[in-house]
Amino acid sequence: MNTATEHASRWLFPGRRAGQPLHPDILAALLNDIGIPTTAGRTAAIRQHVPEMPATVVAEALGYHRLTTVMLASEAGGSWSQVLVLFARALKPGGHFITATHVGDEDAVRTEAYGGVPVRWTTHKWRPEQLVELVEQAELRPVAELRLPADEQSGPGLVVMAKRPA
Repeated sequence: MNTATEHASRWLFPGRRAGQPLHPDILAALLNDIGIPTTAGRTAAIRQHVPEMPATVVAEALGYHRLTTVMLASEAGGSWSQVLVLFARALKPGGHFITATHVGDEDAVRTEAYGGVPVRWTTHKWRPEQLVELVEQAELRPVAELRLPADEQSGPGLVVMAKRPA
């Protein structure tokens, strides 16, 4: 490739060391300095790829923690059962997983979070037996279940702890 600084370089942005590309952090800083944000592009890339391939592969390719990509897969439309399977794979044998959810039959669209913070998201509600079944389908063994009563700020809740078999 013909670049301004090194005509024989195979890199679009050659680094200071011969045959090496410019470090991504330096390139990001240079782009940010001229008003081109790089975080949005990186976030868009991960959100595009997490529904298409395993979250752990995306994590390695884009430099994210694997649990971050699991969470983003969920947000990007991956089903909760798929997310549970990814968490189960991420656990070491004998490791524990804990999750909590709101209990109910219908999802709730939220415009205000706890403390009055404006938000825009959907709270998915589960029946306790549905969530436990999904946990078991992910090959995790439920070891504890805590059912929380409704209070003045929130409806009923459920906390499930499960273990990956050793």
